[in-house]
Order: sequence, then structure tokens, then C-alpha cells
Amino acid sequence: MRGHICDMNELMSICGAAGVTVIEDCAHTMGATWQTVPSGRFGLFGCYSTQTYKHINSGEGGLLITDDAQAMARAIMLP
Repeated sequence: MRGHICDMNELMSICGAAGVTVIEDCAHTMGATWQTVPSGRFGLFGCYSTQTYKHINSGEGGLLITDDAQAMARAIMLP
């Protein structure tokens, strides 16, 4: 919260061992990094809010990022 992120290396290690897919909620961490890696770049997806009180404001809305083209195609097709 407020730009602070956890030890992402440890989190990814725990989730990897348990077979858990990480989807990062980056609503309050836009611009934050963990060991030079920006928030939203660790998990399968990074989700950013642009709601009125966030770092970048669009009134309502947000961004979804990933390096996985198939996962993004599936996310786009969700009703």
C-alpha cells in the first residue's frame, strides 16, 4: 500500500513451490520497484487502477499488463 511492495522474490518462490499463479494488484504501487523490477512485472498479470484517487487518474478505469500473449487474449475475451 502507498507504494510499498513485499519481498517479491520470496513471494514468487512460495507461490511457485505451491503452483499458485500470481496476479499483482498494483493499484497503489505504480512506479514502485523491487530490486529494480517495476511492480506488475513479477506475476502473470499486473493490474493497475486509474480510479479517481490513484497515481494516474482517468476517473474510472485501469490497465492490465502481461508478457503472455495467450493469457492476454483470454483476458480480453472474458465477458
